[in-house]
Amino acid sequence: MPDFDTFQRGGVAQTGDASFVRARAATISPQGCTDLGGVAYRLCLPPRLLCDAAVLSGLLVEQGEAWCNTCQVDSPYAIPYVSGDTIQVQTQFFDSYNAEPKDPQSGFGSFVRAFVTDGVVRQEITTGMVAYGCGKSFQILAVDTSTVTLDCWVVELTAYNADGTERRTIQTQQFKRVPDTQAGQTFTIRGRGKGMDCYGNCYTAPTAYVGELIEYDNTLRFYGTVRDTGGNFDAGGLNGGYFATKTIENYRLSLAERIPPFAKNLLLKVLLAAPEVVINGEVYDLDQFKVDNEVKDGTMFLFGVDLERKCGGGC
Repeated sequence: MPDFDTFQRGGVAQTGDASFVRARAATISPQGCTDLGGVAYRLCLPPRLLCDAAVLSGLLVEQGEAWCNTCQVDSPYAIPYVSGDTIQVQTQFFDSYNAEPKDPQSGFGSFVRAFVTDGVVRQEITTGMVAYGCGKSFQILAVDTSTVTLDCWVVELTAYNADGTERRTIQTQQFKRVPDTQAGQTFTIRGRGKGMDCYGNCYTAPTAYVGELIEYDNTLRFYGTVRDTGGNFDAGGLNGGYFATKTIENYRLSLAERIPPFAKNLLLKVLLAAPEVVINGEVYDLDQFKVDNEVKDGTMFLFGVDLERKCGGGC
């Protein structure tokens, strides 16, 4: 009879480990010893777990609740960035630190402290703005990734009361540096607008602020491509008999890796829903779109979106 060593690791039976079952019989509790008439394979499958932490607002979650990296159904995910990218994080902490929140005098480093951290190393970031606008207090932190020494990290933010006691601590989702050889496999996308987005982020210039005056830039990076798929033109009226009055160039934005629900929501509710969509520095038009998820199991998403660039007059 062949002799197999089997053991359980991550829900899959494998061979060659010391914690093996080597027998014709196995104990099946509570019935006792049962003759299997062959080799006993012990398969212990873990419960089906879905990775979906409670998202506070866009990038922000409670401490320790970033998208998990050890789930059986879904995949690890961290927001990619290229060294030199500037990543902005907007928070909406209630301001109980400044005597007059509508005219703040204390900002990052006192009212709010922010750290880039991997859970061990902590690097404080103080470049930012504490402001009043859109009818409320809000804060914008700007992380210059060229100064970050870690490869994989989150931003941890703590707001304080006027007496110095901690009021609230939250964190961002995880960011991960893109290897130089993979930078060309990514694209950046920004949703530019005014007022507030559906997460309450303020894009309007503040009425008062302390720190550096920052125009909120929600640019994020994703693995994927933007591909030219053709175009058309309106020949109804010619300009001087030579040029179409309107040309439409068609493009396809395609993700190259599965993304979790929070990233899908940022794309659909903020970045692609903005009045002006800027991808790799170029403005694209997007009147409407529908997402057909290619992932059939778990909670992650993989999809593409059709874009246009409209050119009129003397193009």
